[in-house]
Amino acid sequence: MADNTNQENQTETTTSADEVKTKPGDSRVATFVLMGVVVVMAIATVGYIAVNAINVTNAQGSTQTTEAPSEDNPVVARVEGREFRAEDIQDFMATLPAQVQQIPLQFIYPSLINQFANLQLATDEAYRQGLDTDEEVVAIMQRRQDEIVRDVLLERVVEERVTEEAIEDAYNEFLLSNASEPEVKARHILVDTVEEAEAVIVALDGGADFAELAEEKSTGPSSVNGGDLGFFTRDRMVPPFA
Repeated sequence: MADNTNQENQTETTTSADEVKTKPGDSRVATFVLMGVVVVMAIATVGYIAVNAINVTNAQGSTQTTEAPSEDNPVVARVEGREFRAEDIQDFMATLPAQVQQIPLQFIYPSLINQFANLQLATDEAYRQGLDTDEEVVAIMQRRQDEIVRDVLLERVVEERVTEEAIEDAYNEFLLSNASEPEVKARHILVDTVEEAEAVIVALDGGADFAELAEEKSTGPSSVNGGDLGFFTRDRMVPPFA
């Protein structure tokens, strides 16, 4: 059933392209303008694709007409004699907004084919009008080319210079120039007078537990932790304590 459907979709797309191809002059321009409007709507809004897919399903009367081809890479559209395959549609979908890419492919496949064909026709028309040599287009292409070659250059420089050996050398150099300071872990008991300090020393010399005594006697904020100051370097403390 899926194979029959794909042939139907392909035939419809081929017919549309052939009709455009055989209509000369004003008919071609009118058709192109109409296609341009559809393309702009398709790219500018996510909703267009979703709604269009629903309309296709309803018109055909069966959701089977929205299934993507089951073969590996079959021809799904012919535009002015050129064949386009399933992978071309997948590549096209990858350029659409993230919201569209999250929609299951089987629900929007006919719309994707139609809009892909419309874009190809619009591109062909642009070349027929010689827009590839238009001053504005050439200037834009030059700016894009500058960006691309610059990005490629930077990527290659990074790949060439940022090796495992270079990273290790830079790390060792950093360690040498940023030698770590020794850290110590200490507890203290902070009191207001010399007499209180001497009494604490006597208690410690008598075997009192430092942490318990700190909780009882210390007036510093670390008293709740038994006077524990954690790990610190010399420069973080006042000179007498350091």
